[in-house]
Amino acid sequence: MTSAEALYALGVREDTLSPEERDALDRDGYLPLPDILDQGQVAYLTQVLEELLAAEGDAAGKEVHQEAGTARLSTWSTSTRRSRSASRIRGCSQRSRTCSEAM
Repeated sequence: MTSAEALYALGVREDTLSPEERDALDRDGYLPLPDILDQGQVAYLTQVLEELLAAEGDAAGKEVHQEAGTARLSTWSTSTRRSRSASRIRGCSQRSRTCSEAM
């Protein structure tokens, strides 16, 4: 599946972003999307990422580099434990505004 196909499957269309949003994304490399996740989704994703960081311990992020004061997980979808967590996160994002079934 190509990136364009994946985005289409997720419902992204030519008019999904305004011209200003597209410009900001192209210029800055990211686009703030306030309120795209509800509080339950944010709490669930935070829990999953904290579990991954705890499991990785001092080795978290060593695949690329570590930086003082940051929590980093690189290539986190490659291990079995990380793949299970990635599946939990994908399950959360595919549910209609709730992660309660995934928890």
